[in-house]
Amino acid sequence: MPGVPVAARLVVSRVLSDEGEILAERLIVTNVDGVDAATAALWYHWRWQVEQDHRAIKRIVRPMLGFKTFNSARRTLRGIELMHMIKKGQMVSVVGQDLSAAGQFYSLAA
Repeated sequence: MPGVPVAARLVVSRVLSDEGEILAERLIVTNVDGVDAATAALWYHWRWQVEQDHRAIKRIVRPMLGFKTFNSARRTLRGIELMHMIKKGQMVSVVGQDLSAAGQFYSLAA
């Protein structure tokens, strides 16, 4: 059964160098109405970032075969998210300390 047609538009998102050279280009087909192209492209960018982080966490959690309690799930997911942030270099450390990922993790317990 065919669905109702939806109005869609093509948004071209380009990342340019300082010299104006195209470094990356995305073609996005969207049905978001009333929003300029730059805002729509930014929304999709952030959505993809969240999905990418979620995919990384799911990859680690899947072999665990679930959690017994909500509390254990909360604590385990916090640790997984923390390690993911450290791995991505998002954890801010004290100026002058150049710690490895393990060093950053153990510095939290100290």
